[in-house]
Amino acid sequence: MLVYWKDQAGGNPVPTLTPTPGGPLGFTLLVAEDPVLEPVAEQIAAQWTALGFAVAVQALPITDLQERLDAGLFDAALVELTQLGTADPDVYDFWHDAEYPDGKNYGGVNDRIISELLERARREPNALNRKNLYFDFQREFLERAVAVPLYYPLYSYATTARVENVQLGYLGKASDRFVSIADWTLAD
Repeated sequence: MLVYWKDQAGGNPVPTLTPTPGGPLGFTLLVAEDPVLEPVAEQIAAQWTALGFAVAVQALPITDLQERLDAGLFDAALVELTQLGTADPDVYDFWHDAEYPDGKNYGGVNDRIISELLERARREPNALNRKNLYFDFQREFLERAVAVPLYYPLYSYATTARVENVQLGYLGKASDRFVSIADWTLAD
């Protein structure tokens, strides 16, 4: 989960703050109509409001939100970053400069260092070198405040001690916890 800032001129992402009549600087935070995401957006808005900003949360159907992101018609947006169940940390589609304006680089990140790190990591066959390149990418990402990562969901699963042979590997989606269910047995 992260918050994108959009520079309406298409450069590096920065807040597009507009003064409200006689009041603080303000902007709109877009979010999908979702019972989990909307309260998160409201909490973010409340925290920014406490800092002196006027923040309006606008919840949209997911198709409308996607259209607004694709068109670059937003000040800020709360989005879920999904990699479709893959363990590969490749985020090229979201942060490489070639993915703007016709890709998923919704914030318009235009940073050669970030793009080159993503290019090199994507081509690197050695896992250790690839890990180091992604570490360098993360450092640059944070230093430049490209987006605001909020959290990465952590799921815990419990089972009774009577169930044996439960093996949990990488979980790209919730149903992956049952991949080895055929091997599970009940102890006597």
